[in-house]
Order: sequence, then C-alpha cells, then structure tokens
Amino acid sequence: MYKPFIPLATSLILGFFAVTASATESDFNKPIKVDSKSQFVDGKNKTSLFKDNVRISQGTLVINADEVEVVATEGEGREIFIARGAPASYSQTLEDGTPVTAKANEIRYEVVNRTLSLDGNAELQQDTSSVKGDKIT
Repeated sequence: MYKPFIPLATSLILGFFAVTASATESDFNKPIKVDSKSQFVDGKNKTSLFKDNVRISQGTLVINADEVEVVATEGEGREIFIARGAPASYSQTLEDGTPVTAKANEIRYEVVNRTLSLDGNAELQQDTSSVKGDKIT
C-alpha cells in the first residue's frame, strides 16, 4: 500500500538535496548574520545561544526562529546552527529565481556541508512540489 509512496518520497528528498546544490553560489560566499533580542556566548565551549525573534541570513538564505544555538567547536566556517521554533522557517532563492521554503520545529544548518535537516512537523516546498514528514534529512 505504501510502496508507490516510497519512490516518490525518495525523489522528493533527493530533490531537497539538489536545492542546496542549485542555490545561488554567491549566497555561500557572503557572511552569515545573526540578529536577535538576546544572546549568550560560552567562549569556553564555543557555543552561542540567541533568543527572541532570531534571524539568520546569508545572501538569500534566511532562517527565522524563536531560538538558535550555534556550535562552533570545529572553527570558523564549520559552524552548526540549530534553529528551534513553533515552527522555525527557512527560505532561499535558487539561481533560476525559484523560491524554496521550509518549516519545522527544528532546522539544522551545517555551514561547511551547505545542508539543512528538518525535524518535527517538517515541510519543504519548492515551486509546486511539497514534501511533509516528521523528519527530512
């Protein structure tokens, strides 16, 4: 009964990975900006916690969340941003001008790999295609 859905879900998930591959290359050459109402930095453990109306931007890539934890233990350019919200949201414009949007309870952005993972009530939309699930990785 679910067998026809498996190839469809697989292709949609693979299409998700193609999103980061066809995202505007110049986005990834731009600095990452984080805005929030409050922040806490733990220099010893190389982590930061941003709270209240957090906005991460890097070119056309934008993530909005209630809170964002930044883990920088691997050094600059290798940070991991863990955005949490009800829901947290992501948007980016591809090179061809197509917008991509996503939302989930948690969005994990790994800078070095240029990847997103969506966890909890996850939804990804590109053009007329959409995929929903508890987790999209």
